[in-house]
Amino acid sequence: MTKIFQESIESGEVPQLWKSSFVTAIHKKGSKSCPSNCRPKSLTCILSKILEDIIQTRMLEHLTENEIICNEEYGFIPKRSTSLQLLNVMEEWAKILDSGGNINVIYCDIMKAFDQVPKKRLLHKINACGIQGNLLKWIDSFLSDRKFKVVVNSKQSIEGTVTSGVPQ
Repeated sequence: MTKIFQESIESGEVPQLWKSSFVTAIHKKGSKSCPSNCRPKSLTCILSKILEDIIQTRMLEHLTENEIICNEEYGFIPKRSTSLQLLNVMEEWAKILDSGGNINVIYCDIMKAFDQVPKKRLLHKINACGIQGNLLKWIDSFLSDRKFKVVVNSKQSIEGTVTSGVPQ
């Protein structure tokens, strides 16, 4: 596996099989017969998932070591849950209110945010964070030419092309 991973990163190319997924419905709540009570789940190649995790870990180390991620960032950071973020912000608000200050807050929950990410802008931001060369080329390849099939009751659709967004 190490040799396959090294070759993929050094070439900046992700095998097409790793960019293909099977999309199936996962029941959330309520009646199982109602499609709106399900969410799509993309199943991808396990080798791709392993290498994604390795790259994500190293990128996070780079961003942390170079102080590119601020202490107020909680999304997708290990040991920084939304609960911890809420506790920290409540502590700050309590200090402000105790000293007679005011607080104005706006919280936004962007539904399906990953479906809206423009790939070129994301790659530009990644480059600006110092992630360049073969790894940036690999990420570009990873985000490009993605394919999927929908699976329902063991039946597969014809293959489609992902036309927007990025994998989570």
